[in-house]
Amino acid sequence: MTSAIKLLGTLEISENGTPSKLLQSSKGCALLSYLIITNQPQPREHIADLLFESISTTQALRNLRSLVSRIRPFAPFLHVTRSLLSFQPMPDTLVDLHTLRTSLASPELSVKAQGLQLYTGDLLTSFYLPDAPRFNEWLAIAREKLRSEVITAHRELCGYYTERQAWSEGIKIARHWVAIDDLDEEAYRWLMQLLISAGQLQAARTVYKQCQQALADELGVEPERATVRIAQQLEQQLLTQPDFAWTASFPTDLFPPPTGELAAPGLLPPQSHIPYYRNAIFTGRVEALKQLASKLLPTPYTPNLPPIVAITGLGGIGKTQLAVEYAYRYGRFYPGGVYWLNFADPDNIAMSFVAIGDENGLNLFRESEALPLEKRVKQIRQVLQQPIPRLLIFDNCEENELLHHWLPVTGGCRILITSRRHDWLPQFGVQTMPLQPLPRPHSVALLQQLAPRLSSELADAVATEIGDLPLALHLVGSFLHHYQTVDVATYLSQLHSDALLQHPSLQGEAGGASLSPTGHEQSVARTFQVSYQQLDVADNLDSLARRLLAYIAYCRPGTPLPQKFLSRLVAYEQQLTEARDLVLVEAMVANGVKRLQELGLIMREGHQTVLIHHLVGQFVLTYAEGNFPAVQQTIEATLRDWLQEEISNRSELLRLPIDNGHIRHIVERGLSMGTPTAAGLAATWGKYFFEAKMTHEGEAYLEAAITILRSHEGAFADDLATALTNYGGAMMQRTNALNVLPIFEEVVAIREKNHGPKALKTGQAIQNLGVVYTQAGKLESAMRYYQQALSIYHALPSSRLIELKIARVYFNLGALHIQRQDHQAALTTYQQALQIYQRWLDPLNTNISSSLGGIGLAALRMGDFETAVIFLRQEHDLLQTALGPEDLNTASSQVLLGTALERQGHYDEAKILLHKGIVRHETLNPNSASAAYAYSCLAQLYQQLGEPDRAISYVNQAVDIFAAIGFVGWEYDEAVQLMKAVQQ
Repeated sequence: MTSAIKLLGTLEISENGTPSKLLQSSKGCALLSYLIITNQPQPREHIADLLFESISTTQALRNLRSLVSRIRPFAPFLHVTRSLLSFQPMPDTLVDLHTLRTSLASPELSVKAQGLQLYTGDLLTSFYLPDAPRFNEWLAIAREKLRSEVITAHRELCGYYTERQAWSEGIKIARHWVAIDDLDEEAYRWLMQLLISAGQLQAARTVYKQCQQALADELGVEPERATVRIAQQLEQQLLTQPDFAWTASFPTDLFPPPTGELAAPGLLPPQSHIPYYRNAIFTGRVEALKQLASKLLPTPYTPNLPPIVAITGLGGIGKTQLAVEYAYRYGRFYPGGVYWLNFADPDNIAMSFVAIGDENGLNLFRESEALPLEKRVKQIRQVLQQPIPRLLIFDNCEENELLHHWLPVTGGCRILITSRRHDWLPQFGVQTMPLQPLPRPHSVALLQQLAPRLSSELADAVATEIGDLPLALHLVGSFLHHYQTVDVATYLSQLHSDALLQHPSLQGEAGGASLSPTGHEQSVARTFQVSYQQLDVADNLDSLARRLLAYIAYCRPGTPLPQKFLSRLVAYEQQLTEARDLVLVEAMVANGVKRLQELGLIMREGHQTVLIHHLVGQFVLTYAEGNFPAVQQTIEATLRDWLQEEISNRSELLRLPIDNGHIRHIVERGLSMGTPTAAGLAATWGKYFFEAKMTHEGEAYLEAAITILRSHEGAFADDLATALTNYGGAMMQRTNALNVLPIFEEVVAIREKNHGPKALKTGQAIQNLGVVYTQAGKLESAMRYYQQALSIYHALPSSRLIELKIARVYFNLGALHIQRQDHQAALTTYQQALQIYQRWLDPLNTNISSSLGGIGLAALRMGDFETAVIFLRQEHDLLQTALGPEDLNTASSQVLLGTALERQGHYDEAKILLHKGIVRHETLNPNSASAAYAYSCLAQLYQQLGEPDRAISYVNQAVDIFAAIGFVGWEYDEAVQLMKAVQQ
């Protein structure tokens, strides 16, 4: 077994590539790290006092003994004697710190340089023990000592490589130095000097700007004089090596505004050729304009090759408008002029070039001259390769081949492209700038400029309906301006429909709307149709792209959709299950997604997710050809199967594999149409609401699903049983468990009828009956059902799934034993559940955290508060990481941990945790047993603090909720006893 221990940067411990369970113990990690870093055996007393803040060394040693006992199964390299602890690595144990130390001690500088690459961050970055100040103090000193050694090694290597003029090796080391400390000016100076020596002047200038920015952002200071001196010398060198000539033919004393400042509109150079006037109501895009300027403005020290920037995005997003605005704001800073070339029709591009060469542009020839077209184009292209700064705008350039053919191979031209295409061949060096819909404040401002009668609230509502798409904003604003008598509220209700794109206002049917500032199509639907029609149904890739677009449109617009889900949909529709087939499907889907992105029909959100604009989705559902009932059924069935697979693999559904907004969107549409596959999806999805304790939100979906599934029970019996199970589980959180007993008995009947009395699903249904009886206080009946479920599971062939089902029974038995006040038995069964879960599940799985919490609860009930705090803190930390601080399960763990701390007398921390748990319950799940228990625990704390008024207030709330939902159990009994004690 290969073990790897990474102490440099964030702590990582793994076995054969799998994270070690030792990571679940912060103190265990601290112990191991201390032994590795000190690299010698350490006395027990010293380590105990270092790790534990106890009232005595005896207590600290007891805590250490307990810690060592817990972690030894996961730390075979830990050597333990009666008096000493030490780290004894096995032959296959890899420790990055040991490798680094060995390399730093080597006389071979190449070995030292290679070893330094391991230093990707400070020693145990961000590692901290809140209750071990002596350990934290020691770690801070050790961290700084190692950092100093590493910096010294970098300095030595930079000097060595400079002496030998080994510029590339020196640059690599200096860049690493800057990467590990971006505020160390010495590192920047070494890197700048090495780059200058290597002739990489622009790169050195970029490094200086990076240094300036880092110091300003983090420290609010300017670079030191020594750093500034290098930068000034660099600027002098750059000025003596211009990449273009500022000739007398184009004199200019104009200078661009400072970086980060937007230029005001101005006149274009007289020889410019641009077919559009400036749009006087152009709104927003300030940051995009400044970004274009930073990439395209000419300077005396620009790279040899002309920069190329592509404004990309779907039709109607405002790409051409942005290019026009940039031309009028920054065009005067291009001495050679601004030239607009229309690439929409490949056959007419040559004529666009000729148009910029006549007397209205470059004045190379008169329009009346009878020069052959080929000669004119050649003459223009030769001029464009001069070293004079010009701005060429390639509007609607969609193909790599066109860019390759018309791009100047050298010279001072800067190229601005507008395109739906996002992917360009890397050899062009195109910098893409994806354009998003307008930010809402700018959408509101544009609408109010076009239709001043709109209030901010109404403009906001209109912008919401049309998704802030600039073309749609222009059309709608023009429509409302022209038709002054149209009631805006009525108009909004018309927009809020599936026929949105068919409304006249989005078809350009309004006075003035047909006058586009850039001559573009004035219909949203027809704009999208231009892209959609390029998908040839006879082409296999385009045919797949059309199907993918239908799937994406059917999901929730504007929400990232995993590409993995699209692959699952295609595999489902083609009934593919073999691994090699699935790999091919993923490759096909990736190509289809790329095709859709090239056409501007979808957008990327990271490498593995896509999203679609609301109006594009409406276009697809309204105008595109496709069998949408089949699309709907495929999506619903695939998503249901995916959720069921997640439940099978993780034994929980708190972390959904797809954004919850998509599931809600798909379920609501399907349930409104009464489709049984949507009901089946809702049935499985109900487990999420049950486990997330969002009962009221989930019940409505489950009730609708049950109604639909009952009318299709023959074919969807299992889905009905799933819906009833999750619905009953949700109801149990707000009513007496006996009230839901008929629901779970019906589930058992359905499972027995469809699968037989000894089947796995039948065993699960019987086990759930045990849970109901436990909650109802009928403990003997519950025990019988648990034993019956275990007998079914044990009779089945052993597998991971069966093991996990058995673990769930053990966990439920733990809850039953807590009710019976047999806390030792509860402790044992919770431990049995934990052992199985840790064997099969991810360390962040909530079943592991629940089992840790169960052990902590049993210890708490037994009066072993120290053990309770240890396990409950582990549960809380795990949930914080897995689900986040706002989750209700995390809130419940805060309540239990706070209670254990209160019993230990740590009232301040207990109060913070209990109040946090209460606030979250009051927000999401106020009338539940878990909320009532939280109130009861807080009341107990205030009784201990001598504040009876606050205690009685909280305990009364607890008892009232327990009584309202008919809850029975030890929690209710304790609340009643506490209420009596406080009242006395």
